[in-house]
Amino acid sequence: MTMTNKIKRITALISAIFLITACSPSNQDTSTPVKSIPNTANQSTLEKNCQSGEAKACYMLGTSLIDSHNIDKDYQKIVGLIQKACDGAYFPACSHLASLYEKGLYTEQDFTKAALLYRKSCESGNIQTCTQLGNLYYIGQGVDQNFKKAAELLQISCDANDAQACSLLGVLHINGEGVSQSDDEALKYYGKSCNMKYENGCELLSKLQVKLHRYN
Repeated sequence: MTMTNKIKRITALISAIFLITACSPSNQDTSTPVKSIPNTANQSTLEKNCQSGEAKACYMLGTSLIDSHNIDKDYQKIVGLIQKACDGAYFPACSHLASLYEKGLYTEQDFTKAALLYRKSCESGNIQTCTQLGNLYYIGQGVDQNFKKAAELLQISCDANDAQACSLLGVLHINGEGVSQSDDEALKYYGKSCNMKYENGCELLSKLQVKLHRYN
């Protein structure tokens, strides 16, 4: 199966937030995990604190520039501030920056940098970014395609109750990619995802139950 067909298949199965469809750069950022403070007085305070080495202040300053009504946004400055916060071990900034590189927002799209930043954030304990990194391993963007590594990362996230990871892990078991092919395991992980109110997990569970004529 070609890489194009694999991406189409996973996209059809799951409307993931992993941005498989984000193939062209956009200047709209839809992910700002920490609420920013756009007024001038607070920006001045954030600038001072950032210059003093407070990583979170750098991040909040960067996101405040994203939220500002200034049409001529300084995208290089925005990315630089978020990068500075990540370098200062403020890990929400690392996951945000990874998302920007993956989407091509405010900077050139770079899946390799996205994967490195997702890994850094994942290793800090951000479970959702472990899921995102697992997805990159699954489709082979920014890293060599590795189904086993994808499965390991998704297993970590699913065990930590990330519903989307459980759903994706079910997909791997259906396809026998990186794990043994097992309809029973797929049912288990789809069920766990659905129990956490993840809509796609419920849909996949229902379809597999119908296919196997197995119902609870």
